[in-house]
Amino acid sequence: MTPIKDHLQEMYAYVRWADFVMLDAAGSVSDEGFRREQNFSAGSVHKLLLHMLGAQYLWLWRWQGDSSRQFPSPEELPTLESIRTRWTSLHEELMTFLDAQSDASLPKVVHYTRNGVAHANRLMDVMQHVADHDTYHRGQLNSLIKLAGGTPFYAGYIAYLRSKEGL
Repeated sequence: MTPIKDHLQEMYAYVRWADFVMLDAAGSVSDEGFRREQNFSAGSVHKLLLHMLGAQYLWLWRWQGDSSRQFPSPEELPTLESIRTRWTSLHEELMTFLDAQSDASLPKVVHYTRNGVAHANRLMDVMQHVADHDTYHRGQLNSLIKLAGGTPFYAGYIAYLRSKEGL
């Protein structure tokens, strides 16, 4: 395996861990708090989880050559459990995609369209971006969870590494 692929596999293992601990933290919020509009970020715990999930899907589709698909809607995934179920299968798809990559494929340029504008970036760079995107939103999600009466959870990379120490 290459150092780049090793790094990305570790980052995606971390993303999977962090997504699920944040889903657990979101589970500490009442149903009303889960949907409550709070006027920042995506607006609610529900909508921010959908944004995070949807962004991972969107990037996977782009890597597969499809820039036309859209995020799941709040109506399509109305509950925390439906989001958890969908995210479980998405993580499997992401890891399968990553496992299939090689020294030759990771530096290749991915062409995609965002808001009608064409872009081109190396696959390994946009894969790292996906991990970074989630990190950005986890802080917002913790704030939304706290404001909705739930218990936030620190899901930084060091917490992930510490969670593995007991293995």
